[in-house]
Amino acid sequence: MYTLHIMKGISKNINQLLLNVPRGSVITGSWLNSNGINYRLQHHYSRASGLLKRIGVGAYILNSTANDVEIEGALYALQSQLHLNLNIGALSALNIHNTRHFIPFSDTKLQVFGSNKLHIPLWFTKNFGHKYEVHKAHFLSDNTGIQLINYRGFELFVSSPERAIMESIFLCPNKISLREIAQIMETMTNLRPNLLQELLIKCSFIKVKRIFLYLAEKQKHSWYDFIDLKNVELGSGKRVVNPGGKLDKKYLIVIDDLSEI
Repeated sequence: MYTLHIMKGISKNINQLLLNVPRGSVITGSWLNSNGINYRLQHHYSRASGLLKRIGVGAYILNSTANDVEIEGALYALQSQLHLNLNIGALSALNIHNTRHFIPFSDTKLQVFGSNKLHIPLWFTKNFGHKYEVHKAHFLSDNTGIQLINYRGFELFVSSPERAIMESIFLCPNKISLREIAQIMETMTNLRPNLLQELLIKCSFIKVKRIFLYLAEKQKHSWYDFIDLKNVELGSGKRVVNPGGKLDKKYLIVIDDLSEI
């Protein structure tokens, strides 16, 4: 009787705990353990009671919401339960902010950015590997320009438009062409100069900064006039963006003529 009483109490606790998890979220074993549901009990709830469904080592979903779990719910677990330093960035972030309007692009995978030391759990890769691309990049190493946004029912860390366009340039030309970057930037008329200034100062990738500033100036964005280039390190020597392009003497980049993009 005592054991039955204890199990009923634990069942009540886990049900109350799971009420705080957004529908469609992955639930990690370490998070459950830190909230009083140890690994033995996790095994019980995934095998005996059928409350949880195991999708890999250290990861579960609610059986009742198994058909509702998408990559956003998995990312929520990585960010809020495992506290991994990663964010939705580049083109994916621009889509979330609706800054890309109706320009058609071929990217379909969610683009995730993290540090060089980022370790993605195997359960995430196994279940969602075909739905995302991870970019381990340190050129913007801190969280400047990252926002917490409610996206598809989950509070997720997403790059602001200002950071996302620089992440997109970082992926040029392997993942996105200069033509696409230029088309996107033409629509970005309301960027925040103060945040751009901070990002440009902290950005360690010279080519990203040069391409961004080159396009901003050519497109005559009003926010460009408020950027103080004296405090932005642009390095020395040429950088080749497009072999066979023309040398822009101000930013020292070999790049296709904007009129031909």
